[in-house]
Amino acid sequence: MLLQLPVSAILLDAIAAAAALIYAPYLVVAYGPLQVGYDLSGLTAII
Repeated sequence: MLLQLPVSAILLDAIAAAAALIYAPYLVVAYGPLQVGYDLSGLTAII
């Protein structure tokens, strides 16, 4: 049986998990340029 958690705690956990799944790819993609020492001020030229 599932843990005896209130419904609000389950919903908040689901929202936090969804936010993590949405933003995780952006963090993974940003890690590459940061690792090689890319100049972050040059990012405006990409956009």
